[in-house]
Amino acid sequence: MKVGSTARLALVALPDRLTLLALSAVLSIGPLAAFGQFRVWLVLPAFLLVAALCWRAVPARPVTDPSPATVIGAAAVLAIAVVWVLLNAGYVSQYFVVVRDPAVYTLRAIWLTHHASPNIPNPHALQGAQGVPGAYTDTSGFFQAGSKWEPQGSSLVPALLAVGGWVGGVGGVLRANLVVGAIGLLALYALGRRLLGPIWALAPVVALAVSMPMVAFSRAPYTEPTAMILVLAGLSLLWSALDGRAARAARAGRLRSAGSGRGLLAGLAIGATFLVRPDGLLAVLGASLALAVLTVFASEDERRSQLRAIVFAFHLGAAISVGLTFIDLGRNSVVYEATSWTQLKPLTIVVSLSSLLVLAICAAPSPPRLRQLLARQQRRLGWLTAALVLLAFSLLALRPLFYTAHASTHTLAAAAIKVRQAALNLPLDGSRTYDENTVTWLAWYYSWPVVVLGGIGAAGLTLWAWQRRNAAYVPLLGVLGVSSALYLNKSEITPDQIWAMRRYLPVVIPLGLLLAAGVLRTLWCQLREREVGWRRPAQTALAIAGVALAFAPALSWRHTLRVAQYGGDQALLSRLCATVAGSDVIISDRGPGGTIFLPGLRVQCGVQAVLASEPNPAALAQIAANWRRAGSDKPVVVLSFLPDGAPWTSTPSGPTVTGTATVWDEPLLHRATTWHTDQI
Repeated sequence: MKVGSTARLALVALPDRLTLLALSAVLSIGPLAAFGQFRVWLVLPAFLLVAALCWRAVPARPVTDPSPATVIGAAAVLAIAVVWVLLNAGYVSQYFVVVRDPAVYTLRAIWLTHHASPNIPNPHALQGAQGVPGAYTDTSGFFQAGSKWEPQGSSLVPALLAVGGWVGGVGGVLRANLVVGAIGLLALYALGRRLLGPIWALAPVVALAVSMPMVAFSRAPYTEPTAMILVLAGLSLLWSALDGRAARAARAGRLRSAGSGRGLLAGLAIGATFLVRPDGLLAVLGASLALAVLTVFASEDERRSQLRAIVFAFHLGAAISVGLTFIDLGRNSVVYEATSWTQLKPLTIVVSLSSLLVLAICAAPSPPRLRQLLARQQRRLGWLTAALVLLAFSLLALRPLFYTAHASTHTLAAAAIKVRQAALNLPLDGSRTYDENTVTWLAWYYSWPVVVLGGIGAAGLTLWAWQRRNAAYVPLLGVLGVSSALYLNKSEITPDQIWAMRRYLPVVIPLGLLLAAGVLRTLWCQLREREVGWRRPAQTALAIAGVALAFAPALSWRHTLRVAQYGGDQALLSRLCATVAGSDVIISDRGPGGTIFLPGLRVQCGVQAVLASEPNPAALAQIAANWRRAGSDKPVVVLSFLPDGAPWTSTPSGPTVTGTATVWDEPLLHRATTWHTDQI
């Protein structure tokens, strides 16, 4: 093979290979972080070993003879990913105060940069609070368990971000999720070119890259970009295991091991979404059901045997990843696991029972008459399911015209909704969930034409999969169908923007964009086969529509594009660290900022502080006395965030430390388009 051809093959393979390396990082870092062994000298060899095993087990080359289009497409998507990172690097978020989940991941990642365990010792603070009424040492997202903090959630995403800290310190932590997001773009292209071809697959990638949700959730340490990579990687692996070329390889005796290997890795990847997010089990459920449908409708004994091997391998991989998640939570986030079990339990039971049922169905013999009956009904089932998909999408899109969603008022979400309604001068109603707007939310960021095309594409691909019997499409539809059935019906999140779009980034948005582009591409290909005078103008119009689809999400941006979320908090915390250096700290919790600054003081400043919710002189004196009895001779500093927040002996002349933070507004009835400055 010529050198030039080898270079082209390597270039074409890069989107798949880089996605595979990201999966290898997850599979190596996840267990080490879960067991408190996140060390450079362990992570690096583990990553190299896993990457080598994956590299040999799953050939990533989509083609053996790259055409100019495949080379151009691969080069273009790599350029898009690099430029995207560079353009956003100057606007990364600075979540150093615990106002929402990204701050937990930021601070936990900074801690992991220098420590092997994701848990944070806090014994000195516990000594100070001992026996003091109203004194406590933990806060939302950081739960005191014995003498240590157990931050909420699993350890994987903070550990991935901490790798950036190994390279670039705190700045590396803040920018690491941009690299994750860029790999997410490559993962979307790796799957998309299998469905759309190398050029049309660029349209959904560009649409995702320029959209506000993707940018916002990659500039800050959200879990969604990592979950998206794992879902897309798993679907690409299942595609490779199920497509026609794999079936032909099987007849030559090569598929059983290759298909099982890809199925195992796909299960590990999709199962690992649970290691990233609690709702990752939805992707496992969708893929499992899709594989069950394929196996049930397989008409040939050989094909059924091949599918059975893939099904069992997939479920084995998923079980390993899900089991690791429970180990991680049980070791490093016991309080969070206990408090969230009411939500995790029903989903875990449903997925477990469903998986057992799928395995039983796939293992059971299939009578020939039943296979023949099912085979005869496939075309009818195709039209029926496609019609149901289109009907469900239409009803969800039109819900604001005839439905107003409500839920219980006795939840934290209801209280948060009322706070935002009051700030926006809206009628106070904590029962309003705004779930009737879920499809409308997507249109705010991606435009109605793109959203409608996505709905049509879902119905069309459903019909195509039944009629053409293309197994590779089915897992994509299964994962998208389960996630959409839940989250397009109920968002299960506080409905302020852009926060609520978290629910849709891992699955609904990227796969929806693929399907929207697929409609245009299908029409374009159909026209190419027709000899009519208006063929070329029509194809040109469709190509222009593809470009419009790609760049339409950029129109949703306004003033927020060049504003870093909570920009200024890092500098403020640095000044606060300088002020309290070498001291024992008591935080007067009468002010609004005490709880949100406590974790930053511990992680960034190295200060184990006590929060005093009843900061009377006796309580403050007892905390100081506790520290003296424990052997501390440090001076005691009292922090308050209000002039009258502590029992001062004399009125303070002014704040010792001040700062500002830029914050996106949090609207309920439109997308986030403006921002404000908080004075702290």
